[in-house]
Amino acid sequence: MKALIVEDEALVAKDIGEILSSNGYEVTAKVGSVEEALISIEQTVPNIALLDIKLNGAADGVDLAHILREQHQIPYLYITAHSDRITFERAKSSQPAAYLIKPFKEEEVFTAVELAIFNHLNHDRSLSTKECNQEGWRVNQLRAYILEHLSESIKLGDLAEVVKMSVYHFAHHFKDQMGIPPYQYVINLRLEQAEKLLITDLSIAQIAFETGFSSQSHFNKHFKKKHNLSPAAYRKLKR
Repeated sequence: MKALIVEDEALVAKDIGEILSSNGYEVTAKVGSVEEALISIEQTVPNIALLDIKLNGAADGVDLAHILREQHQIPYLYITAHSDRITFERAKSSQPAAYLIKPFKEEEVFTAVELAIFNHLNHDRSLSTKECNQEGWRVNQLRAYILEHLSESIKLGDLAEVVKMSVYHFAHHFKDQMGIPPYQYVINLRLEQAEKLLITDLSIAQIAFETGFSSQSHFNKHFKKKHNLSPAAYRKLKR
């Protein structure tokens, strides 16, 4: 694991570096300003950054924290002597993975680093779960819309409107998430419903119309492609 130390007190930075090295971490750099930290990150991306709030230069550790979170997704913790309420509230707004007050013991530094990495990983998992839930909700919305309008002509723009996306972004996003383009998903749902109707007394022409195919021959073509059977043969097999 690689760690970046951003601390303007040389002795403190040296102590932290030795603590991390003795616990198996590779220290990528020990720097004292935001500018130096960003240059270091361009050269070697760390797995964790330890930030002092008060740094050399106009920008401080909180400013750097926002950059790390928004542009690099690097987890970070604060190491600082500033424990007053105002400083704490400002630091808290940047959502650090941990917070350590000087002076500190060796085990406190190691524990804080491990906790920061653990919290960051759990946060990523929570976001992934949320994204998966959102995708599931969108698919459910689309499925409900398609089934409700199954006998109609369903255009790409109609589906994009359901999930409030542009046609371009919807088409690309849907294929990335589902592995098939939207039109194929619509055809699959039409065929799924047609299979259920084939065990009823509806004619094949009626089924083609009810499930939104432009013609019986169009229905036959897609059905045979999926089942290697014509709708009539499938009906015989299922009855």
